Amino acid sequence: MYNVLNSSIEFFVARFITKTSNVWESVNVDVSQERYKLFLEVFEQFMLFDNIIVKTSVDNLPLLLLIEEFGLNKTEELLEKEQIKFLIWIPYLMCEIGRQMGGGNVMKKYGSDSEDDFYDDSKILGTPPLIVSDMFLKDLDIEKSLDKTLNNLIIHPDRKRIFKKRVLKNYIIPNIEDAQKVKDFIFDAYNKDNLQNYKFKYSKDLKQLGTNERIKLFKIANEVFDTILLTNYQYKHYGDYNFFESVDLAYSGLANALSVKENATKIFNIENIPAFSKLFVEEKLTWEKAFELRRLPTAKYFRQWINNKSESVDGIEITKEYLNEIKGDSKFFNKNSGKFLKTIGMFGIGAGLGSAISGIESSLIGGSLGVVSDLGLSLLDTYWLDKLLTGKTPALFIKDLERFKND
Repeated sequence: MYNVLNSSIEFFVARFITKTSNVWESVNVDVSQERYKLFLEVFEQFMLFDNIIVKTSVDNLPLLLLIEEFGLNKTEELLEKEQIKFLIWIPYLMCEIGRQMGGGNVMKKYGSDSEDDFYDDSKILGTPPLIVSDMFLKDLDIEKSLDKTLNNLIIHPDRKRIFKKRVLKNYIIPNIEDAQKVKDFIFDAYNKDNLQNYKFKYSKDLKQLGTNERIKLFKIANEVFDTILLTNYQYKHYGDYNFFESVDLAYSGLANALSVKENATKIFNIENIPAFSKLFVEEKLTWEKAFELRRLPTAKYFRQWINNKSESVDGIEITKEYLNEIKGDSKFFNKNSGKFLKTIGMFGIGAGLGSAISGIESSLIGGSLGVVSDLGLSLLDTYWLDKLLTGKTPALFIKDLERFKND
């Protein structure tokens, strides 16, 4: 299963519902447009990945947003099939800071926005800059918090009880042991001066760090903690973590979700098919039609193929991999790459590779020896071209997309 971690829904909630984000919003911001863009991303993630893991606080207000968008029945179905899960963010990592003497905001949720804050650090010097504690988890009543959220729904108590069970079944709680590992790693990296990629150099003993330095270390630790979760649970992500570049760890099977998105877009471009988000807009898709498209066997195969390939190839190589797949012969491209590209040029890339290949196939089957001669293709090559687009290939999903688009 290929899972993607979604932080955008929680961020939208923080920006426009609870208004607890650190983002300064324009007075002219169009909330409905921002919401539309959010669910374009959700649609894209549903098409590219098997499951979406929604990062959220224990209040789980993103659940209400999903119900509002999909309806209660569809949300319940997605939960039942475990296609939506919730990663409950627990603040295990803490940072003790001094008393603010002046400046901007000290700390909202993840630390100060300003390096110009002034603090009296006399009471924190000599203490560890980061602390790991399960005090929030101990005081946490997850069921009670969910009850409070579900009280916003007007449904029968029995239905609410069943729905609540399904939601709780799809909760993921990070381990405090991971937070402890992060703290130890950050301390060790700082002492060895290995945090320079974060523009954070060793300057003094850890316990002598002032408030602004501690806040910066705290932010780095949270970023690393996010990355550890991605690794442990094998989630892909739409984020850009420095940790991947600055630390040599084994990320078996872990690929950036943006790579999957970019590789899929690359294939859609050469096939003259709009990207998923554009398709959603142009075709004015309802969620009913969107999930119908997602359920297609060819869509499931495409998700598996594009995720698997994106773990080892980039946007240039993906074209070669795609051509190899639809021809059913991995040696064909390497042997005839120049000839094949010449053929694509003849038929015009705007028609899409599938159409171009079909055109070649028709000429060959029709006995146009002139075309065969011009391309310098052998009879064996002709045989392989005759087998194009047969069997299970990612190109079958492209054809389904074309049919879906034209319906």
